[in-house]
Amino acid sequence: MRYFLFRILFLSLPWFFIGYWILKTGLDFYPGPNFFITTGKKKSLFFPKYRVSSRPFVLNGQMRTFKPCSQLMRHHRLLTFLLFSFLFSCNQQDNKKTAPGETILAKPAFTDTTACMFSEIAYCRDPQAQLTKYLPGWKVIWNPLPVGGNYAFVATDSTTYVLAVRGSLISFTEDAFYNWIYHDLNVMTQDAWPYSNVEKARISQGSYIGWQNLEKMRDRVSGKSLWAFLSEKVVGPNPLILTGHSLGGNLATVYASYLWSKFDKSGHPKNNINVITFAAPAPGNKSFADDFNTKFPSSLRIENRNDIVPKFPCSDKISKLADLYSPAPSSSDISVGYNNITTKLSNVFTLISSSLAILEVQSNFSGYTHTNGDGKLITIALSGKDTANTPAAWFAEAGYQHSMAQYATFFNAPVIVCE
Repeated sequence: MRYFLFRILFLSLPWFFIGYWILKTGLDFYPGPNFFITTGKKKSLFFPKYRVSSRPFVLNGQMRTFKPCSQLMRHHRLLTFLLFSFLFSCNQQDNKKTAPGETILAKPAFTDTTACMFSEIAYCRDPQAQLTKYLPGWKVIWNPLPVGGNYAFVATDSTTYVLAVRGSLISFTEDAFYNWIYHDLNVMTQDAWPYSNVEKARISQGSYIGWQNLEKMRDRVSGKSLWAFLSEKVVGPNPLILTGHSLGGNLATVYASYLWSKFDKSGHPKNNINVITFAAPAPGNKSFADDFNTKFPSSLRIENRNDIVPKFPCSDKISKLADLYSPAPSSSDISVGYNNITTKLSNVFTLISSSLAILEVQSNFSGYTHTNGDGKLITIALSGKDTANTPAAWFAEAGYQHSMAQYATFFNAPVIVCE
């Protein structure tokens, strides 16, 4: 998305993450932005630094640059006073009428940081409240009730549209159960994907069900489906960005493929659609990925090298999970099992990888392949807190590496705690 000149570009929120994730053993973990456990100490939040970077522009044939406006906000009163003064001082330029031949400075490009914030907000029950707080100027314009554990919303700043899809929940709720059983782990069966220009495109049954749930959603006010709403609103050159974290990124990828095909048939512009996802598992096979890459050459799939979730369900990547978190916790030194039957955790990953590889010989199953190749790889440092060679420590580190909060911190976005 784009901001007006002299709007705050992004927030940087230093914070202390106290405690660690307590996760159950399983194949997939999708913590939301506010699911963490403290050790009893109070969480510490510090005020962020607001800034607007200078940006060159063309005026009457000459390159000119506005000086940056920046302030360090240390207290509530100081924040309110400086921010108000800043906006007021820039208001004269904002309201200036455009002279003949004058070049209007475009809004800054939609960034990874902005997409990350929308992915965080998708976990919140009241996205408008968080947009008002962290991204003023944005308004939720399509907001349905969750269906089958899935949820998404559409927002706009009057220029750009964003579809943000929620990832899986780890709370013990019915929605979380649907996320884990019917979506995340439902990869052993694949369904044909009819919205592809490449033959034999298939996606996991879990992703297919998630896409159907998105289509079943209806806005609480207008009663319109997501497709009906977007087909009415996105009719010009206005950008449309799809984003999401974890399962949300998976479904944003699938829905983007569907939307491109629908727009192509209806005559809507489709080159203005783009996708930015975080920690998304692969939704489909190589044919699906090839088709997606052709449709969205500028899309971004952002993956933390130490995150286990985006390795699933690609058999070649799952086999390498044993190499994570060296030197400790080390999966080759961790025993798992039941009663007297135990094996090393590294062997479990090998077994899962081999099982998926065996399925690939079936006529209706083809191996999973990520979109965007290796994606945009980032590295989030190990927490340093979970160094014991135990299953709990290994999966606690896995949860830490996958958390929305860690991706937000990496991209200098505020860690949004849903209210």
